[in-house]
Amino acid sequence: MPEQARKRARTSALVFAVRRRDVQLVGPAAPTPRDTKRLSDIDDQDVLRMDVSLAFFYRGREDSVAPGDPAGVIRRALGEALVPYTRWPGG
Repeated sequence: MPEQARKRARTSALVFAVRRRDVQLVGPAAPTPRDTKRLSDIDDQDVLRMDVSLAFFYRGREDSVAPGDPAGVIRRALGEALVPYTRWPGG
């Protein structure tokens, strides 16, 4: 690949619009367990208590349920991920 094409590929950015909306509470997608989850020995290590800021980006699938609603996909996935780990009032 010529040098100019490599530079252009490196500097070309994905451009998209973002609209800020009101905060939405996302609860578990199904009833949650009523048992207590104990922390592991790793969770007791002060050295491992730190914040790490990461953002992962994935390509959408062609068969996506809501191709025009990425926030809805994230809400639904978060709700499903919360099921095994949270105790939700009424859940």
